[in-house]
Amino acid sequence: MNDPDFRVHRIALPPAGRLVPATCQFNGRGGVRGAPIRRRIFESPYLEPTTDEEHAAAVQWLVGHHLLFFYWAGGAYTAQRAATAIRAGALGDAIRWMNRMSTLIHGSVGAMVTSARFSASLYADFIRPSMVRCRPDFSAKSAPDHIAMMIAYQEVKEALNAAGFLVSAAQRHRIPPALVAANSAMNQAMATWLKEHHAIVARFLGRGATSLLDDEVQRMLGELAQNATEGFDKATYIREVIRGADAQVAYDAYFGVVRAEVTPQELAATLISVLDMVYRHLWPGISYRHWSWMAAGDSLLHQTITELVVEEPVALAA
Repeated sequence: MNDPDFRVHRIALPPAGRLVPATCQFNGRGGVRGAPIRRRIFESPYLEPTTDEEHAAAVQWLVGHHLLFFYWAGGAYTAQRAATAIRAGALGDAIRWMNRMSTLIHGSVGAMVTSARFSASLYADFIRPSMVRCRPDFSAKSAPDHIAMMIAYQEVKEALNAAGFLVSAAQRHRIPPALVAANSAMNQAMATWLKEHHAIVARFLGRGATSLLDDEVQRMLGELAQNATEGFDKATYIREVIRGADAQVAYDAYFGVVRAEVTPQELAATLISVLDMVYRHLWPGISYRHWSWMAAGDSLLHQTITELVVEEPVALAA
């Protein structure tokens, strides 16, 4: 527990949905500048390990999620670029961005599996209580970057539909095969992520569950009903409360995430630090399939961020 190399740092990420904050200024050399971000050790007020086993689980959980947040941020960005390209009729660019998003989603599966590589008993006795201390209805559905990615993914589907590319199977001969393949791969990657997430939840809860949130939401809905609060079914509660601003702030606070004016250079440096921690300490023990997804995704994720350092302002605004 005293190994100084096995510690969790706060990470600074830009506002969810933007790899480059709108207030960053271009420095005239193809990059942007913002306030420098100093990395600090993160002492969680919610996770307080008392054994080496708990300390290892806390690092696994927090740092694994840090990598996952990078993936979600990268997924949101690539989906936004894909939607923009579709609306502009630039199908070659759209296909490239959609394929990149598929690789990033598969990579995020590896990051997710890495973050949860500890026993169900540690989850029940140590991890889950820490989340409840932060917020009783704590949920991955409150993750700002995941919310942004799913919004951007929906934008891709809407752009495809508006352009006439989401048609019946009988009409698909009119659509470029590469676009059909890219859309199929993107959808399959999303389905794989959901399946793998459900498997982790089921392993932790041991009862075939698909959501860590269900029991707590049902309890809170019961309290709302007793207080004669109308119009709050489960879907409304998730939309208005779980995905609300307060829940997102709490989610960031739990994982030691600071939202700040982060340049691509700073973001790339932070990603390298997170990846260094993951590859030196956290990933051994995952399957080859998950490792291969993460290895391919890590490389493309780093490429996506470093490309922003040299892109022209007009390209970033697209």
